[in-house]
Amino acid sequence: MRLTDFIVFYTMANFRRRTNDTSMRQSQLINSAFLAGMPVSFTLFIAVEIMCYHIFRVNIFDRSYLRLLFLVWVILISMLINYIYSKKKRYEYIISSEFKAFSLSINLGVTLCFLYFILSFLGLIGSAITVNALLTK
Repeated sequence: MRLTDFIVFYTMANFRRRTNDTSMRQSQLINSAFLAGMPVSFTLFIAVEIMCYHIFRVNIFDRSYLRLLFLVWVILISMLINYIYSKKKRYEYIISSEFKAFSLSINLGVTLCFLYFILSFLGLIGSAITVNALLTK
C-alpha cells in the first residue's frame, strides 16, 4: 500500500504544482489512481504469469483474449484504487500530519514513479518472453 501511496502522492503533487484549480481535484485523483493502477496491474500480471508457468506450464500471454482481459484488469484495479483514495479518504490521510510524509522533491518522486512504471512494463514483457522461451525448450 505504501507504493501506491507514493505514486498517488507524487502524481497529485505534480498535478497541484501545474494547476492551482481545486475544482479539478477529483478528476486529478482519478487520473492519479489510474496512473497508480497501471504498474500495480503490471506487477500482478507478472506474478500471475510466473504462477501459471510453475503450476500449469502455460504462457498466459499466448491467449487471444489477453488484451481484453488485461484492459478489464487495469480498469478494475484503477477503480479499486480510486475507491480507496476517494471514498475511503486515503488521500486525505496521506496528506495529513499523522501520516509519515514522503520527503523527496516532486521532480524526483515523479521520476521514480515513471521509472517504476517503465520497469514494471519491461518486467511484464520480459516475463512473457522468458516463460515462452522456457516452454519451447
